[in-house]
Amino acid sequence: MRVLHINTGDRGGGAARAAFRLHKGMRLIGVESAFLTERNTTGDADVVAPRDKIARIRCLLNRYGERVFRMALHVGSPYPWSMGKAASDTISPFLMKDTCDIVQLHWINGGFVDLARLSRIKPPIVWLMHDSWPFTGGCHIPFDCMRYRTGCHDCPELTEKPWLDLARRVFRRKQKCYPRSMHIVSPSRWLAEAAQSSALFSGLDIRVIPNGLDTGRYRPMDKRMARDLLGVPQEGRGVLFGAMSATSDWNKGFDLLCEALERLHTLEDAPLQMMVFGSEKPRDPYDFGFPATYTGRLYDDISLSLLYNAADVMVVPSRSENFPNTCLESLACGTPVVAFGIGGLLDQIEHKANGYLAHPYEAEDLAQGIRWVLEDAQRYRRLSTRARERVEKLYDIKAVARQYCSLYDEILERGKSQ
Repeated sequence: MRVLHINTGDRGGGAARAAFRLHKGMRLIGVESAFLTERNTTGDADVVAPRDKIARIRCLLNRYGERVFRMALHVGSPYPWSMGKAASDTISPFLMKDTCDIVQLHWINGGFVDLARLSRIKPPIVWLMHDSWPFTGGCHIPFDCMRYRTGCHDCPELTEKPWLDLARRVFRRKQKCYPRSMHIVSPSRWLAEAAQSSALFSGLDIRVIPNGLDTGRYRPMDKRMARDLLGVPQEGRGVLFGAMSATSDWNKGFDLLCEALERLHTLEDAPLQMMVFGSEKPRDPYDFGFPATYTGRLYDDISLSLLYNAADVMVVPSRSENFPNTCLESLACGTPVVAFGIGGLLDQIEHKANGYLAHPYEAEDLAQGIRWVLEDAQRYRRLSTRARERVEKLYDIKAVARQYCSLYDEILERGKSQ
């Protein structure tokens, strides 16, 4: 079986990391998997990207073309918002020959894939949703908006209303361009339910297959050694928080975390040690009331695994999450997670078994969760053991890759009988 994964990037961002891990997991179980992206930044031999000068220029024009178009229409949004347009076709050369049996789409925005190209892809398409964009009129995170259920219009995320209803236009373009035979996968039950309620994907058989990771790379290590290697002080219970643009992205809930920590300066006689990754130390850093270490952005698995092991608890105070890598990585390292009971976090965290699910957006309960995880040493060991066991059982990347192969086999067999 030959599978071609398509994702805008191969390294930066949660979608790229999850997609690349799935590709590598398929290689591990003997599947002939390739990864098509805008630019090969990993140096992986199985990653393909436009190489000649003209193709690279086209990619560059696509990348900035949508931004220019949005500026011309006075389209502004504080959150990710995409139109699904690409001026030049950069993926067809990789699909012209009989090169694959299945095309696996991931995050295809940023001007990489134009919606109109989807109907021209001949092999069966499996689309793994990394956020809500595939079934909305442009937004990636709808929050409380449900307009995707009836057909998006007058998008509330657009700060300046363009002269045309762009959300409605993008939504209708998706209705026109989406192939009827497309197969949809969600890593979380929450996103699958949202997709099934949408006007675009209503009635489709949407499968739930979780994201996975290499449990050999993300595993428990000696905590003191991890702190020494990262330059984190040995004193204090380590509270870890991180994401892309961790302190500046409102959705990641840094303000809610700070509010919770104000209620939790100490834990009995043990001081706390704050660790933040995904952001550099600000010029005027927030005063947590206890020492803080900022690591900046970390991309490699070894550094990230060390970071999770250096912490005693990971906090994910996001307002909206699909299936965050940070939670999965932390649990794999045996570090319990405290988060709000929302989205895909409900799939990853068993309340009071491998972490704590706080009432959504209640900082007091978030603080209580951190306190509950850390205050009892014997209970902490049980939480840590359960966290690792659950990841080994459900989220090992080879087991996840086999679930996808079963789906591919089912799709190909169905195609033969039609």
